[in-house]
Amino acid sequence: MTLSTRQGAIGAPEGLSTLIELVNLGELVERYAGAGRRAGRTLTYRCPNPSHPDNSPSFTVTSTASGRQLARCWSQCDWQGDALDFVEWHLGLSTGDAVRWLREYLGKPLPYKPRAVNTQTHRLDTVTDNATAPQDTEAAAVFLERYLDSRGWPLSVVDSFGLSVVIDSTGAARVRHPYFVPLPSGEWAAPYWQDRGSRSSRSKWLSPKGGRPVLYNLPSLERDGLAGVVICEGPADTITASLALEAVPGVAVVGCPGVSAWRPEWAQLFAGLRVVVAADNDAAGQRLEEAVRTSLGQPVALCRFSAGDLTDTAREHGLNSVKELLLGALRTQPDNEPRTVEDTLALLLRFFPEGYVEEVAP
Repeated sequence: MTLSTRQGAIGAPEGLSTLIELVNLGELVERYAGAGRRAGRTLTYRCPNPSHPDNSPSFTVTSTASGRQLARCWSQCDWQGDALDFVEWHLGLSTGDAVRWLREYLGKPLPYKPRAVNTQTHRLDTVTDNATAPQDTEAAAVFLERYLDSRGWPLSVVDSFGLSVVIDSTGAARVRHPYFVPLPSGEWAAPYWQDRGSRSSRSKWLSPKGGRPVLYNLPSLERDGLAGVVICEGPADTITASLALEAVPGVAVVGCPGVSAWRPEWAQLFAGLRVVVAADNDAAGQRLEEAVRTSLGQPVALCRFSAGDLTDTAREHGLNSVKELLLGALRTQPDNEPRTVEDTLALLLRFFPEGYVEEVAP
């Protein structure tokens, strides 16, 4: 059983932060301010703002030790920002238009458009979806890129995990993380999802009303010779752990949608496998660890992260460090008999039966 949206290789076009890094900010500012004067890592210009008569040049472009470039007007405008911020500010463009302008400036067209909502051929008969597809696809693309950048993920995870942008009932953009389950027909359907809002959202995550929680990234279990599984807390850490372990054979990564959502019967999906619980390093994470360990009834390795959660640790120390931590925890578990794809699918259909979704005639 395969689903096209679950496949994709790392190495898609650059993310938003990389796009900004590709811009020589000094050359960009020089287009509008004329030649500047260099002193060390700083270039000084007359402010390009037409309403600012900058007789004593006060606009600088500075390169940090890490290579990041920032511009600032130290006088009347009292403005600062990176290349994207500069285009928005100086040209009066929206964020979406500024991204498009930068891509055209660099000769790099926008690499993708967000998928529309509700493109599945199956639906839940009890779940209400109040979200709609975004009308401004450029703004939605920028929102999704900023989300990926905040997690340190490549654009390829959009296809690999079926991510899309939706607009919630308040008109705010969110990133949808679909939870797939198998159907007897050989397809995968998403009877459950979690929508992640921006940092300013009152509710960070929204789930469908009437939906029955399932495990995130179940298709990762669909591999021959399955020997180990990493159970994470939430979809974000699941994606990060999947990136860290993408080249490791026989290891799957799944996520529990929340500490209180864990169901003891799910433990039967992992009986006989090497199991690592990679939950947040806090009281809630410890409750998930205990819930999995108690329901599984076999040795379970625990992996806690110094930065609080797995994704933050990857951002701070790199994916390879996360990979080594997870593999080290898996190696502490007893040897086991690898599981076949057929056995895994039989288990999945048992715990996530066709009753989870209702097929809709085309």
